[in-house]
This record gives sequence, structure tokens and C-alpha cells, in this order.
Amino acid sequence: SEGKVFVTDWVPDPIGGQPKNLNQGPIPKNQNFVRELHPGTERILCLEEKSGKLLWKHEYKCDYTSVATYAIGPRCAPIVADDFVYCLGAEGDLLCLETASGKPVWSKNFVRDFGLKIPEWGVASHPLVDGENLICIVGGKESTCVAFDRRTGEVRWKSGSASKPGYSTPVIFEWGGRRQLLVWHADAVDSLDPANGRRIWTVPFQSTFAMSIGVPRKSGNRIFVMCFAGMCAA
Repeated sequence: SEGKVFVTDWVPDPIGGQPKNLNQGPIPKNQNFVRELHPGTERILCLEEKSGKLLWKHEYKCDYTSVATYAIGPRCAPIVADDFVYCLGAEGDLLCLETASGKPVWSKNFVRDFGLKIPEWGVASHPLVDGENLICIVGGKESTCVAFDRRTGEVRWKSGSASKPGYSTPVIFEWGGRRQLLVWHADAVDSLDPANGRRIWTVPFQSTFAMSIGVPRKSGNRIFVMCFAGMCAA
């Protein structure tokens, strides 16, 4: 964006001995379900597009608690709007920084501020800029989807109490002249009014292991979703 490249990464702390086991009960035999504590630091880097030179760096302490084999870095790409860059880390750290300097403008933590229990494979739903709102699939009670004032971080509206937030990205489509925000979480596909978060319709659709991942796709008057293990729907 305007000669700058924004990337995120994670740098693990040197660990002495074995990582802390975070599983409730016996350790699963399937490594895709083994949760461990991995101390580290998430970073947001701003590079000069022409040369790759580091222009600024913002970092913060971020210990990973998700499935151990996925403790390798943030899942969401930075999003630039006007003079701000928005970044969402794997443990639910949402940050707004100035693009010119990396100076923090505001931040939220989904665990602390909304009661999210970190999903098995981390926080992976890309935020969506819609006018003056930044819309995020968050999780927690009455906050499955949250719209923030993208300049101040103030909560504009909250909606839903899904059992788990899933990993899909919110998307806005238009039908019959009406804008609809689609939120696909672990329990259903919800259509919300992006202006206020009020539900327009909902279709129950239980995702396998809460793995609602791909962005819903629109074709004509149909919406397609595809989940893990052959769970698909139109």
C-alpha cells in the first residue's frame, strides 16, 4: 500500500525443557489436537516495497496456546485503510497502527475483552473493513461478530453467541438492493445487517470440529459453504 509492504510473524522464545501441556485429560494421539503453551512474540513489520528495507516494527508478547503444530505465526493478513493498518494475531490480539510510523492507535484482546476461548487452531478470521466499521468474528457470549469503529476501537454493535467462532471470514453481499453480512460460525450461517448487527436470517449448519473455514461464496440466489470432511451445503 503506497510503497509499503505489511507482514506479520511470530518469534518463539527460547524454551528450556518441554512445552507446557494444555490438554484437558489425556494427551490426544492425533497431533492435530495436541495443545501446548509456546511462549513468544508476535510482530508487525513495515517494509519498503522497492528495497525490502525495514521501515518500522511493532511487537508484543504473545504466548501461543493453540494446537502445537500450528504454533507458527498469525493467520490473518494485515488490512490497510486510509492511514491505518489493522492486524489480528493468532491469540486474538487486534491492533490498529499508523501506517507511517507503526504507532499504536487502539487495540483489543478477544480473550480479555470478550471472553473468547482460543479455538484449537487459533484465531484465523480476517477482519473486514466496511465504511467506518471494522467487522470481526470474535467469539464469546453475545459477541460472535463485533463491529468496531475503525478509528477509535469503540464497539459499534455485537451479535450472536455461537458455541465456537470457527475460522471463516465475514463477507458482505447484496440481494434485492439489501446489503447482508454473512457470518459462518461453528453452528450456522447467519445473515446480519452490517449497519447494526441485527439478524436477517439464519440457517443451522454444524461444522465438523467447528471447522467453518472457507469464505461463503455467492452465485445467483445461492450461498455455498464447504467444511472439513465433506460437509458442504448450498
